[in-house]
Amino acid sequence: MTKLYLNIVMVLLTLNGLAQTDTTKTDSIQIKVLIVPYASFMYFSDADPHISSVSNLTESKVRNELRNELESNIYHQFLSRFDAISLMRSSTLGGEEDLKRIYAATRYLPLKKSDIRPTEKGEKMKNFTLQNTKKDKNSSFWTSDSSVMVADLGDRELLKDLAKKYNHNYIVFITQFEINTNNKNMIEWQKKDYQRNFTIHYNVFDRSGELIRAEMMTVKGGNDNTINSISSKYFIPLAQKLRDTINILY
Repeated sequence: MTKLYLNIVMVLLTLNGLAQTDTTKTDSIQIKVLIVPYASFMYFSDADPHISSVSNLTESKVRNELRNELESNIYHQFLSRFDAISLMRSSTLGGEEDLKRIYAATRYLPLKKSDIRPTEKGEKMKNFTLQNTKKDKNSSFWTSDSSVMVADLGDRELLKDLAKKYNHNYIVFITQFEINTNNKNMIEWQKKDYQRNFTIHYNVFDRSGELIRAEMMTVKGGNDNTINSISSKYFIPLAQKLRDTINILY
C-alpha cells in the first residue's frame, strides 16, 4: 500500500512539473504581432526578366513567388519570438478579407517625422537600428528612414475591428519591397557581374493604430536568379533583422 501511495505521489509531482513548464513557455510569449504583407502593387524590381529566364517562370509568377517567400520567412522568424499572425495565411479567421480591407483603406505616403508618435519603445527601436546605418561601401546590411513608405491607415473602424478580432499588441506592415540592380553597364551585364539590393519598407503600429516606427532595411546581394537562392541568402537575413528589431518591444 505504501509503495502504491509513493508511486501516485511521484506521478502527481511529475504532472505538476510538466504543467508548470507548459505555463512558463506560454507566459514567455508576451507580444502578439499581426503581420501585414506588402500589397502586390507595392513591388518594384528591375530583376524580373533575369529571374524569370533562369527560373523558367513567368514574370508574374516570379512576383508572386517572391512575395510568398518573403512573407513565409518573416512569419516563421517571428514565430520563434512572438505570438505571430500573418493575414496572408490566417484563412480560418478570414485574414484574406481583412487584408483586402487594409489595402483598400491604405494610402502610401513618404515619411514625415511628425507621423511617428514618440514612445519609449519606439525610441529604443530607433536607437537599436541606428547601429545598422550604412557606413561604407562594404556594408552588406543597412537601415534608413529617409525615404521609407508609410501606410496611412485612415479607417479607424477597421483598426478597432482588427484589435477586437486578433487582440494583437502591434501591427508590422511591410509597405513596399524593392530589388534594385547596381553596376548596370553593358560589360558587367554581359559577364553577369552585378549586384542587387533587396529592400523592405516596414511600419510598426501599436494596437490603436498609432505609428511608432518606420524604416527601410536593405541587404546587399549578388546576381542570384532563382527563387530558392534569393530566399535563403537574402530573405532570411532580412526577416531575422526585422524580428530582432521588433524584439526591442519586449
